[in-house]
Amino acid sequence: MTFFLEFFAGIFSYDSRMRRTLSTLIFRPGKITKDYVNGMRTQYANPFRFFLSISIIFFIV
Repeated sequence: MTFFLEFFAGIFSYDSRMRRTLSTLIFRPGKITKDYVNGMRTQYANPFRFFLSISIIFFIV
């Protein structure tokens, strides 16, 4: 239950890493990889948590 609360709070918060990661993946797919290699990892969502969240949404839909 707490995972779902954190998940929805993370999506709908003003400074959301999840939303920034998703929009960057959709509009500029290679930018996240370049930023990750260059060491700018904190502005995007944790890859495992992002994958888990997207998988849960996919199975719900």
